[in-house]
Amino acid sequence: MSTYPINLQARPDGWYAGTAGDYIFQAKVYDTGSQYGINGGRVSKLEVWTQAGGISRANIRYDRGWDKKPTGDAEWALLWDLLEALEALPSEVYEEPQLPLAKITPAKIRTLLGVYIEVCQGSNFSDHSIAEALIGIFDEDDLIELGYGDYVAEHLIDFEEEES
Repeated sequence: MSTYPINLQARPDGWYAGTAGDYIFQAKVYDTGSQYGINGGRVSKLEVWTQAGGISRANIRYDRGWDKKPTGDAEWALLWDLLEALEALPSEVYEEPQLPLAKITPAKIRTLLGVYIEVCQGSNFSDHSIAEALIGIFDEDDLIELGYGDYVAEHLIDFEEEES
């Protein structure tokens, strides 16, 4: 039974933040334990602090090794409660939102490219800069298939001729 009510919020890349009673914490939790984790576990970084009157006071700090160990029974109980909650988390809780790629059709990509070119031209980007950006995103065959191969070739050739 946990002594402290723990509230967790997942962040990107295995980071968690939350509260445990009057304490505030953040932790880095990996999918598997390692030699760098607390007691060989999944938590490799943990910082616990209290805040009063706008002043933060670190109570516990672990960053692949102890910077500040808990002092007193209350802080040790807090540490064990946090470790129990953090170690029990499923792996890979945070997932980046994925685009539904099946719904992106060549026609939609052509439309987006047209809008991209218009916006860039309206922002005074040179046609050469726009063509270089398109080459950085798409390979030549894709640009030809999408109907923008001639645009890119024309504006890159124009630039090369101007520099000669």
